Amino acid sequence: AGIADYLVERLNAKGDYTQIGVVAATNAVNYNYIDPSANPNDQSYTYKVFSQDSCDYIRDSTNIGQTMFLTAVGDNAGTNILTWNDYADWANKVSHYEIYRNEDHGPYTLIHAGVMANGTETYTDNVSQIITGQGVFGYYIVAFENPPPYPFVDSSVSNIAEAYQDPRLYVPNAFNPKGVNKVFIPVGVFVDLQNYDFTIYDRWGQLLFETSDPTTGWDGTFHGRLVEEGVYVYRIQYTSSKGEYFTQRGWVMMLK
Repeated sequence: AGIADYLVERLNAKGDYTQIGVVAATNAVNYNYIDPSANPNDQSYTYKVFSQDSCDYIRDSTNIGQTMFLTAVGDNAGTNILTWNDYADWANKVSHYEIYRNEDHGPYTLIHAGVMANGTETYTDNVSQIITGQGVFGYYIVAFENPPPYPFVDSSVSNIAEAYQDPRLYVPNAFNPKGVNKVFIPVGVFVDLQNYDFTIYDRWGQLLFETSDPTTGWDGTFHGRLVEEGVYVYRIQYTSSKGEYFTQRGWVMMLK
């Protein structure tokens, strides 16, 4: 009897293969199946395909195919740690991996290509020199097969994982409207621009200045006139790219 169907099975939590789909056998060179119940952002999945003849007998099975599951975690040191499992199971194993990164959901660029030993893989991406944007970094991994006995080389792409860098805010402690440093303005890195509020108060709590524009600072005036030399209180409220709220308070010396 000839082959009638291909049975697609997936490894379950108990270590058994469970049928999840059937693909009818035709004269096609390649067959494809999309697993509608899988969520590759949650875990890695392992698959195997069995051939079934017209008498419903299982005739043969493929090697396994295990997807790569990538995670990415940012820390306060300006690095993002990537971890993933090897792709399995090509006959000649994995040749090398390529790592791609984007910033704030922009275009992806290749940041690393190299051979790595089999086993759970990690890669540390130093992003401390990046001082613009909102601190959202997306990654994916591509595995490439060692040249096999058949006439093509395959590849496999992981899920997309995002790492978040916490915001950093640098605030001067003095400024001189008539000097070199004429405007008092905080400098933020990885601050969400949609939720920013910067206010200045005098010692009696009167509001002198307020803006929601991170590029605008206080020039030391109130109602168009320079205030008296002295100490003034600031409050800065902002959120991170993860939606976490931050409030920073302090004082600044206004000099004349």
